[in-house]
Amino acid sequence: MSEFIDCYIGLGSNLGSRASYIRRAIFEISHRITKITAKSFLYESAPWGSFEGETFPYLNAVVLLKTEKSAHEVLDLLQAVENDLGRTRSLPNAPRTIDLDLLFYGNEIIKTERLTVPHPHLSQRRFVLQPLCDISPFFIHPSLGLTAQELLESCQDSQQELPRV
Repeated sequence: MSEFIDCYIGLGSNLGSRASYIRRAIFEISHRITKITAKSFLYESAPWGSFEGETFPYLNAVVLLKTEKSAHEVLDLLQAVENDLGRTRSLPNAPRTIDLDLLFYGNEIIKTERLTVPHPHLSQRRFVLQPLCDISPFFIHPSLGLTAQELLESCQDSQQELPRV
């Protein structure tokens, strides 16, 4: 029998009915991958990175699930959920109906052509760290050796504490 792995997923949406897309993604994740064991509050944030064109605020959340699936299987299923919810991959940082990121896969460090875990930019992103701290403030980043709370406290993101929605 396989071992269950704690898996953290970041969710974001800045097009259409943002909260509805996040709820639908959570529903799909829980049915396609495994039951979600914890979910954060929703937070609103400004878009991260640059995009030439109209941008809209994001809603963001983080969920924790326990799965027997491999990290690449989880990635495939997350991308299938994104596609089913109308995600189009055009330009980097372009607005999107839903964005699902595999943040952590247990304590594993994975670097392949398709997948890097832990997510390479999460320590710079308050919109990931703040909801992560809602559910696992003492989770230790496997390569940085700092807790989620310590990462949030040292985060250099220009956005201050994000409002809950």
